[in-house]
Amino acid sequence: MANPIQSGQLDRRITIQSKSSSQNAIGESIESWSTFTTLWAKFTPTLGREYFSNDTETTAQATAKFMVRYRTNLTNQMRVVHDSITYEIVSIIEYGKRQGTEILVRGHNL
Repeated sequence: MANPIQSGQLDRRITIQSKSSSQNAIGESIESWSTFTTLWAKFTPTLGREYFSNDTETTAQATAKFMVRYRTNLTNQMRVVHDSITYEIVSIIEYGKRQGTEILVRGHNL
């Protein structure tokens, strides 16, 4: 059985953003991100690396895990913003029996 999430562990403020589409005056599709919700989370970095993507550009990539209270309304089409870094959501997993939600993320060009 998974241990329940303790309130003191949720010490990071994260913003979940969702994508929306609209059309401008000439009918072009415009995508934008807006705040879906703001949550307290536990942040755990899991992997970081830096590599050369071409002769002049260095690319940084990191993966991490955010643990939040149990949620059913999050999707992989959303993204997470934490400390001014935007992360792509890779996976959303139920922790325990509705004890929490794990959000696995990947950030690029940090």
